[in-house]
Amino acid sequence: MLPYSVEGNVIQMDYSNTQEEEIMDNDLLLSKYIDTMNNKVEKIEERMDVRLNRIEDMMSKQNEHFDKKFDALGAKVDSTKTWVIGIVLTVFLGIGAMVMAVLLAIFKFVSKS
Repeated sequence: MLPYSVEGNVIQMDYSNTQEEEIMDNDLLLSKYIDTMNNKVEKIEERMDVRLNRIEDMMSKQNEHFDKKFDALGAKVDSTKTWVIGIVLTVFLGIGAMVMAVLLAIFKFVSKS
């Protein structure tokens, strides 16, 4: 119920509301305000949940991307490791062959004398 009425060009104020009616009107306004604020808060929470889910999805995709890169890098390291081991063994065999050649030369030189 409005506290005024319009008749033609004249606005008449209605002061007949009792204090109880005003309290009830205030309570009704307050409850409507609280409902409106609750709705706004719920909408904000829903938007924040959507944003958080998007961020989590982006992070999981990024982690998957890094996992693939690290797996590929690990495979490259493994293949390089086998080549390095092969080269090291070849170097040691070469050094051993040179040492054997030097020892045989020394042994032949000593045995001639």
